[in-house]
Amino acid sequence: MPLGVLKEDEFLTELEKLNGKVISSAKVIPAKQPGRNGKEETPVAIRKVIAGEPLSAGKELANLFNVSESSVSAYKVGATSTATYNTPEIGLANHARSAREKIALRAGKRLSLALNHITDDKLANAKLSEISGVARDMSTIVKNMEPPAEQQSGNKLNAQFVFFAPRLKSEADYDSVIVSEQ
Repeated sequence: MPLGVLKEDEFLTELEKLNGKVISSAKVIPAKQPGRNGKEETPVAIRKVIAGEPLSAGKELANLFNVSESSVSAYKVGATSTATYNTPEIGLANHARSAREKIALRAGKRLSLALNHITDDKLANAKLSEISGVARDMSTIVKNMEPPAEQQSGNKLNAQFVFFAPRLKSEADYDSVIVSEQ
């Protein structure tokens, strides 16, 4: 009988092969569940739900779905764990990006509506602070939801500058002139 992890029925089959010889020291040890510390792996559907909630607080999502806050932050960028944070899973990353783009699109529409309501009449008569507050808030949402400009273009700004300093001259580099004093 090979050593290793056996299912209950496999164990009983092997036990019967011993022709009735009962080994009293044998015991069944339950197998550990996959995941960390016996915790099951988070299903892909739950990861997508978490990634699709870019405006929700990480602590709330962690408590709601019984995952760690670091897992929530990883899911929001498309990674499956903090170890794979810089190499996100394509499907999850696309889902998170599309959720952010939808929110940015809605906020952009609201921003446009708010800006359209700032008219000459309202500038003269109404509290401008309320209307401009909505416009400011919506523009902040749009800015936060859109990827940075360097990610949109795919180009990263990697300008490098090399400065050369002139070599310092010593006394030996100069010609000597002997002057006699008479």
